[in-house]
Amino acid sequence: MGLINLLFQDPISFFLLVIPLLYSVIAHEVSHGLVADRLGDPTARMSGRLTFRIAPHIDPLGTLLLFIFGFGWAKPVPVNPYNTKDYRQSLIWISAAGPLSNILIATICLFIYKSFGLSASVISTVLLITAQINIILASFNLIPIPPP
Repeated sequence: MGLINLLFQDPISFFLLVIPLLYSVIAHEVSHGLVADRLGDPTARMSGRLTFRIAPHIDPLGTLLLFIFGFGWAKPVPVNPYNTKDYRQSLIWISAAGPLSNILIATICLFIYKSFGLSASVISTVLLITAQINIILASFNLIPIPPP
């Protein structure tokens, strides 16, 4: 079922799902760019992609497919590992940054959920949904599929 159906059937659940999903995907992409920038590649920073604003990260086709089929993508953050000192080592760290950011977000959400004993509340639902989204994103992004 696509997200568009959820919007019309249960708008509250739609927003509880889509907002953490969007920002988790953005955090994933920004992490690639931040690590690349830290390693000496300013490409993402110079193209204005080190931001948590939604618009620069939206891929029209990927977003449309996400809403229709429940599977989509964001614009990949541009990086050029040749701008770094050690191409191979940098490529590994830049590639790992996205899934590691998703694992970190999921861990933080689960830590907060367990630490504060939140049960049967909107906050607990958002934390658990966000953790699930990030575990799925991290897992999916560890599959070796090259970007378009």
